[in-house]
Amino acid sequence: MRLFLFLNLHFMVRKRLQTCLCLAGIALGVAVVVGIDAASQSALISFRRNVDVIAGKATHQVVAADGGDLDERLFPTVERLAGVSAAAPVVEDTLSIGERGSDLLPVLGIDPFLEAPFRVFTQRSPVRGETGNANDFLVSADKILISQPFADRHGLKAGDKLEALAGAKRAALTVAGLFRPDVEHGGGEALAVMDIASAQELFGKVGRLDRIDLLSPGFANGEGNRGLPPNVRIEPSTTRTAHVEAMVRSFQLNLFALSLLAVFVGAFLIYNTLTFSVIQRRRQIGIMRCVGMTRGQVGALFLTEALLMGLLGSLLGIGLGLLLTRYTLGAVAGTISTLFMPLGETSVSLSPLMVAKGVVVGVGASLAAALVPSYEASHVPPNAAMTHTEAEVKMQRWTPGFAAGGAVSLAVSLLLALWPTRNIALGLASAFALSIGFALLCPLISVLLVKLSTPLVQSVGGIIAVLGVRNIVGSLSRTGPAIAALMTALSMMVGVGLMVQSFRESLVEWIGYTIKADIYVAPAGRSAQRNISYLPEDVVKSLSGLPQVQTADYFRLIRTTVNGHIANLSSVEFDAVFSRARYRFLQGTQSEAHAALRSGDSVIISETLQAAIGLKLGDSIPITTPSGKIGFRIAGVYRDYSADGGTILMDRSAWLRHWKDPRVSSVALYLKPGVDAEKLVAELRGMFSSTVGLTIRSNAALRGEIISIFDSTFAITYVMQLLTLIVAVCGIMSALLALLLERTRELGTLRSVGMTRRQLTTMLFVESGAMGIIASLVGIGSGILLAAVLIYVVNVRSFGWTIQFHWFPGLFVLAIGLAVLAAFTATLHPMWRLRRMSLASALREE
Repeated sequence: MRLFLFLNLHFMVRKRLQTCLCLAGIALGVAVVVGIDAASQSALISFRRNVDVIAGKATHQVVAADGGDLDERLFPTVERLAGVSAAAPVVEDTLSIGERGSDLLPVLGIDPFLEAPFRVFTQRSPVRGETGNANDFLVSADKILISQPFADRHGLKAGDKLEALAGAKRAALTVAGLFRPDVEHGGGEALAVMDIASAQELFGKVGRLDRIDLLSPGFANGEGNRGLPPNVRIEPSTTRTAHVEAMVRSFQLNLFALSLLAVFVGAFLIYNTLTFSVIQRRRQIGIMRCVGMTRGQVGALFLTEALLMGLLGSLLGIGLGLLLTRYTLGAVAGTISTLFMPLGETSVSLSPLMVAKGVVVGVGASLAAALVPSYEASHVPPNAAMTHTEAEVKMQRWTPGFAAGGAVSLAVSLLLALWPTRNIALGLASAFALSIGFALLCPLISVLLVKLSTPLVQSVGGIIAVLGVRNIVGSLSRTGPAIAALMTALSMMVGVGLMVQSFRESLVEWIGYTIKADIYVAPAGRSAQRNISYLPEDVVKSLSGLPQVQTADYFRLIRTTVNGHIANLSSVEFDAVFSRARYRFLQGTQSEAHAALRSGDSVIISETLQAAIGLKLGDSIPITTPSGKIGFRIAGVYRDYSADGGTILMDRSAWLRHWKDPRVSSVALYLKPGVDAEKLVAELRGMFSSTVGLTIRSNAALRGEIISIFDSTFAITYVMQLLTLIVAVCGIMSALLALLLERTRELGTLRSVGMTRRQLTTMLFVESGAMGIIASLVGIGSGILLAAVLIYVVNVRSFGWTIQFHWFPGLFVLAIGLAVLAAFTATLHPMWRLRRMSLASALREE
């Protein structure tokens, strides 16, 4: 074993550039895997800790099953339920801090006299050295306790004023004191506490509660619902965490699949590097075999080299992954903060399991890629090891077998794509099988394309150019994997690029036919969807009474649960909406749906919700209202990209009839002909700026904001594509270095018989350019099919919505250009090495 380590380390040190290229390839692949995994897990850990801090020791929670809030008069009834040892009422909402309300501060409204069994941090004394009485928040409506980390981040101390937005309400609060969060388990770094009555007043929830925490060991789910209103349910305190984990799991799985493609490309680089190593040490292998080294020892030598490279590359990749995590963590944490709970500052968590996963992926890919070169090295007879043709003879013999394997892999991909299931993993497996299939077909396709293009190449570039393209086939054992690696990277770029651009174009079209109002008004204070903010009643009246307004749509949003699935339930003024908007109905028509929505208890549901719960046009969907569950008839299924969980839309008249709650989440204004929307937006901002906090946007501004959010959300996919392309460029460079060393004597011979340096340079650039063109053509074809799998299989199974496929020829041109550029760039170093080499040394046998 020591001998193997010495030989491998000695070779790796001598061939530093080759080693660095290989380590870079596997490190980048592992970095993407670790970065995505660490970001997702870090965000989830932060969320769990925050939930644990807010829920405390509560085992169960009483919540409104209809998506609203609870009447505080329900509390005595809950407190007396059998099996409940302690109960505490809670108001939970969010304050927006800063000039634009960009920093969110979760607020917990509590009854301090009932808190002792639940949240330990509320019983702690304020931080030492602070002035003021922390108990002031009990008697003063404008007093608030905030966590020390949040105070430190914003430079706050006891007695300071805190300007904030509670929905649309401007609030001037006083910091009564600071408290330490749960330092034992983490979490609560961004949290505020108020007296429950003050919180009710601040957030417009007088007489209402968001939930009631229960301490009831051994309490069976549903047992305590006896005697409670039909719109109330008791659920385990872990329910919210389970919903978030399910949402993040889909996001994480899709990005993890893309990261494995980067490792897949890196495996080609490992294969090429070890094949390169076999070439360079062929004579050494022959000598070792002649002096008694067994086949097993030769194979172990190269497997050990792969193991070393895999370990070193994995360790480097874990470090790079931590850097990548800082970028990806914002995307994951932002999604959770928007949909469920503000996370505040989220730290990176790297567990031993994540490190082990990175090492297993890196080392596993390295060893798998090393199997063929190790087998080849160990099974070559000593006399054949002293020659240069054995590898190419085998490659020519294996090419039809590779092609057959590729055809089988493509058939498996098709079968997995068409399989009638909603399993996301099988959809991703279809994408992988597709990539593997085209990679195995690459050698045969390269041979065919070279044969077909040779007459054209000769007529354009002459014999020098023909030599260049024919070298691809003559050295297929090296050029084949390099082309396959670049092809896979380009396939990922084209496939993911087509998917993202098709999604973007579909979103633009959806915005065009659904967002038709001229002006949109909403509370400026941001909040997670669990705590919806409302517009003040006087603001709603002022807006609807404007002389420039022709009609208004009063929008209301809550979160509800349908057949165990969380969805948005929204009410709108369909007379106003359908007067201009033209929804895309997948089941039913807009006119039929409009008539049904106006006449009775009917709703329309989004495509995503329909896919999740399996109901269709004409079915009854059970929705929990304040008076209990009611079956609403589904009058249509429409295309919608506003919420991945799905949406139920009902007319406002039905909402008022069943919920009897006139509060409004936002207002859409439809102006009279000739009214300047931008001018009116400026007037409205001036009218309300001193009294309430509102976000007032024109139609164009709202559309631009939606597209901007979309672009920032998918920015991570562009980073992953770039990293994969870099790995592929390393593969091309490694392959060309291998070809240069193997053909050093051949190139020296060509120079000695009259080939000029310029002709030699032309030949090598034609060879690399042809490799780039072949890779791009196959990559484009593979990428189009990959995009189809991502759009029609993975996206549908992951999110439930259908994206319309859109063609982007510019992406194909970019792929060809990048492929050729990458190939030319990879040629520069081999050319530099060749120019420095003397003719005598090139002709000298090693």
